[in-house]
Order: sequence, then structure tokens, then C-alpha cells
Amino acid sequence: MTKSNIFIDNKGLSLKADSLYNNEFKELFLKIHFPNENTRRIKRHHLKYATNLEFHYKKDLYDFTFEELEALLYLIKSSTLDSLRNTLSTYRRYTDFANDRGFKKLKENPIVFFNSKDNLATYVNKIRIISKHTIMEVLKKAENPQDAVILALIFDGVNFKNKFEELVNLKTSDIDAQYREINLSNRVISISEETKILLRDAINSTEYISSIGEERRYSLPDSQYVLKSPRGKKQISEKLISQRIVRMSKRLDSLNATTTSYSGQLYYASRLLKEGISREDVIFNVITRFDIKDNASARHKLRNMIEEHLEGLLKNKERLYKNPDSLIDLKIIERDIDAEKAEEDEYYKDGSTNYYHGKRYERHPQNRKRAIEIHGTSCKICNFNFERFYGEHGKDFIEVHHIQALSTLKDEMIINPEKDLIPVCSNCHRIIHRNKSKILSVEEVKKIIRHTFNGY
Repeated sequence: MTKSNIFIDNKGLSLKADSLYNNEFKELFLKIHFPNENTRRIKRHHLKYATNLEFHYKKDLYDFTFEELEALLYLIKSSTLDSLRNTLSTYRRYTDFANDRGFKKLKENPIVFFNSKDNLATYVNKIRIISKHTIMEVLKKAENPQDAVILALIFDGVNFKNKFEELVNLKTSDIDAQYREINLSNRVISISEETKILLRDAINSTEYISSIGEERRYSLPDSQYVLKSPRGKKQISEKLISQRIVRMSKRLDSLNATTTSYSGQLYYASRLLKEGISREDVIFNVITRFDIKDNASARHKLRNMIEEHLEGLLKNKERLYKNPDSLIDLKIIERDIDAEKAEEDEYYKDGSTNYYHGKRYERHPQNRKRAIEIHGTSCKICNFNFERFYGEHGKDFIEVHHIQALSTLKDEMIINPEKDLIPVCSNCHRIIHRNKSKILSVEEVKKIIRHTFNGY
């Protein structure tokens, strides 16, 4: 095999979507070095990054100068250092392959400069993270709620991959405004109050304003779908969603589907970290919420994002774990355990007592059963439903709370399940009874939740 029949000149060649510059030689390299088809496909993708520049410079990647190689690294826009190093490793092996066969013209090899992590880090395209407040402020000022709600939904966890499939197919019947939830095909996600308002406005929109050139107003049809097409079609197209996102991006630099999703992922990761959840559990929860394909690469990328942008929260958690024996922490733990003991369930009349490892207040199972039959199995404070979250394992499960705290009852009393009992989730129940000297009311816990999430 000679140089002439290996090298494919680009003169008069029209570049196809799947073609490589000097295609025959590169395919030979891939076949020899990467016998596994899946690996070969990834490495082919690495080489394809260089194709446009190779045609522009009229030379193969293996003969790129330092400046030309630098332009390629910027063009790749890799979001992580590991990803860029992996791509560069392919280029290094390909250059050595060409050099061993006498095709490389340049004596120097500029790739060696990028062996250093510090040198290579310059070319990593760092993900821009935008705060929730900034994003929502921009979305509130949008002319069309139909535009703004797209990015709000992406921020809260609706997946924008697969040609915006989840957004295209999102129906008004999927929205549970009362409980601020969206029922997607494979999961249920909560939404912020801001997204709830934008959803309401988008669903109620009857016209779409176009300000490209002269302002025009288009009628929007009645539709079962959240996102409507002004052309009267039943479903919006992926192209139109993309155009609406581009329109919103003009209001804020870097505001697009990718940065919005990453910003949402970090926002929810920060909330979970503040709650004391471990980093690996946070990663699992974010992957589930945003419907990210769960694999080592996705977890690694999210882990790097958290370490880079939420370093302060991670350090606070480490400091907490290094002091597990602090007196104040131990008192809180003992109080929580004591509160749990005060809420055991199984006696005949509410307020009855016995002395088994200390005083315990117990409830009659029939009272619980009747309360659930009347009120249902969703928490009356935060709307959490065990069956929706845990499937069959959570069916018909909910705790029952006595509106008048058991510990305040001096005498036995007859319970009216309709008026005296309400269903609450385990989390809300523990918070109500966490401090025995200050039992919280249902409305107090609701107010705490509103303040935490909405600021009022």
C-alpha cells in the first residue's frame, strides 16, 4: 500500500455527513487499533471533530501545527477535562500511527504540549451555571408564556433530549397544579411555584406574539397539549420548540436548553445537600429527576459539576461528619428518637397509656383505617403520596396524625376519624412532633414549607 492510494485528496470532494478526511487511512487506523465496534465508533467520532478543519487547512490531522491543533481543541467544546483527554489520546495514537508509516511531514509533534493537565484544562468549555432567580426573572418578562414555560420546565426536570419528546407530548392532564406535580411517562416531578404560574399562563394563552420584524399576533388553538402551535396543528413540532428556546436565549447570554438543565440539576443538588443527603444519593436523585441515562459517565460528569460549583456545601457536610460526637448534635438526636417513641400506634382508645420502656401513647387501628377511607392516602400537608413514589410497595400507606397532640391528652377520649385525624407523610409527622415542648400545628408546618420554597 502506497501513500498515493491511501491518501484521499479533498479537491472536488463534497463532504458527506458521515465521511472523514482521508477516510481510507483513518478507517485502517481504527480497524487495527480498535477491534471492538463500539470503541471504534467512539474513536471515529473523535476523529470526525477534526474533519471540517482538515478540509479547511487542506491537510490531515496528523500534520496539524500547534495553532491548528489548538483551534481544534477549542472547536470540540468539551465540558470536562477527562473527556478532552480521551479525545486527545485518540489523536495521539493516530498521529503515531501515521508517523510510523512515514506519512507525517512535520518533525515536531505539538500534541505533546497537551500532555499536561494544566495545559489542556485551558481548552475545556466550562458549563455556565445560571441561578434560579436569574432564569426565572428573565422568563417572567417574556412576551409569550408559551416561550418561557419551556425553559422553566427544563429547569425543573423535564427532559429536552430525544427531539424534545417530553415537551412535545406534555398534556394539560399531566399537570397537577394543586400538588405542583407533573406526571410524566416514567416519573412524577415536583415543580416550583414560578413554573406553576408560567404553566397556567401558557395553558390559558390564546395568542402568540411574534416580534421578528413587524409585530404579529397569531391565534393559538384549544389544545390538550401544554405547548401549542400557532399553525393550528394538534401538536407543536420539535423545530418550533427549538426556535422558541433560541428566542429566549436573546434575553440572556448562554440561556439555552443545556445550560438551563445543568443549572436546574445543580439547584436541586444543592437543596438535597443542604438537607444532609450524601453526595452519591444526591447524584442518584438528580439523575432520576432529570431522566438522565444512568451510567458511569453521567455520574462522573454530575459528580464533577457538584465538586466544582458546590464545593462550599460539600465542605460543610464534611465538617459536620467530622464532629459526630458534639453535645448539641447528640441532644437533637436523642430528642428525635424520644419523639418517635411518643408516636407508636396500636392500642384501643387514643390517649390510653401503658408503661413498656416508658410512657407510650397508642392509637386504635380501626381509627386509622377509617381516617384513611375518609381522607385518602396523600399527605394533607405536603401532598406526598407513597404509592406515586414507591409504586406497589407504597400502596395504601400513610401515617395518621391526631390534630390534638396525644401527649396533651390527660384522659381517654372517643376519636372522630373525620374531624380529629388527618393523613400525613412520615417526614411531616416527625417535624410536627420533633420538639415535644412545641408541637407544631398542621398550618404551621404548611407555612414553613411555603416559606422554604417560595419565600413567604
